[in-house]
Amino acid sequence: MPPFLLFSLIFICVKKIQTGQILVSRTTSGIIRVSFYQVIRSTSRTCEVREIKKNIVSQMHDEQEVKPIRNEFISDPLRRKVQDTGCIKISNNLFAWPWSGQSHWQASFIFVP
Repeated sequence: MPPFLLFSLIFICVKKIQTGQILVSRTTSGIIRVSFYQVIRSTSRTCEVREIKKNIVSQMHDEQEVKPIRNEFISDPLRRKVQDTGCIKISNNLFAWPWSGQSHWQASFIFVP
């Protein structure tokens, strides 16, 4: 295979995450929790993200519809490698994907003193 063709294939397979982009993660076991991350720095293979606050759009019994609040950071920066699929691995079994702009549902958190 010619070197330029191999380079082209690698370039196409790695999806770039851009600075300012919002990513969303959702737990899959136990209580469903949605987290939003904002990309604060990016390269072709890595990015630095910070978790951001979320706004409760609506609530029904034990579920909340949430959307991110841009630039409202609640965590320290995390540096992560961009996977070939276009997501980043936050932790074991937790991946953040580019946010589509739609709200997400999560379990309500009720605190009883």
